[in-house]
Amino acid sequence: MYEDDIYVKRIRKVPFSKRFNLSSDNPDVADIQLTDEQTAECMVIGEVVGQMRRKGQK
Repeated sequence: MYEDDIYVKRIRKVPFSKRFNLSSDNPDVADIQLTDEQTAECMVIGEVVGQMRRKGQK
């Protein structure tokens, strides 16, 4: 959860800092680069462990 919105993102640690970037598997969506303050306020509320699709969908 970030700024009262919920995202499904990959969390990537920025080397040599306390910061994290949130990245999407969708190449059309830009990464969210968090400041130290935003990183401190960010909350992980779950983990994606699988994906379900309807028959015939890719």
